[in-house]
Amino acid sequence: MAGTLPKFGAYDGWETGHLKKREKDWIPAGNDLVAPIEGYWPHNFCLNVPASVVGRLMLKRLDKINEQRRHQARRFIGALLDYPELDFQHVPDHCEHAYHLMAARFDGKNRDGLFQLMCDKYMVEVIVQYWPLHRSSLFKKMGLGKAVVPETDHFYGQMISFPWWSDMSDELLDEMADRTRKALDEMRSG
Repeated sequence: MAGTLPKFGAYDGWETGHLKKREKDWIPAGNDLVAPIEGYWPHNFCLNVPASVVGRLMLKRLDKINEQRRHQARRFIGALLDYPELDFQHVPDHCEHAYHLMAARFDGKNRDGLFQLMCDKYMVEVIVQYWPLHRSSLFKKMGLGKAVVPETDHFYGQMISFPWWSDMSDELLDEMADRTRKALDEMRSG
């Protein structure tokens, strides 16, 4: 089943019309926020008519999409319960989670080593998503680079995000969980 899981790739900005691949895709995924015009705060409020129509149609399917994601999350997280070094978000019984992402905190040793192993040997490209805004170039330049958010910083330093979309098959989820268990077992023994 090798090659059936997506290979995420992270790129740094534009360089002479081409994207430049980063050495380690997972640190962090996405791009740094920068001020495109000196002295102006960037903004974009556009939502065109076709995007609005698609969004409105998607709302009719939202409950079904969210239930599919919850099923996927129960299956994937359940398959990793014997690995306490992966700490997924705890959802109280009276609440629901949309599982837009499948992120966890890795409480083991050597997160980068796990990422490298997952990518190179087990063909699952895990990443760090959504770096804290106060760490971005834009926020630093605007004088907002200092924040006392110890839980955010702690989570960000241990975050692992798995490939995730709304219609993953049970077979694919089981395969990704199996590869993750193998990588974690290898990390534990070495």
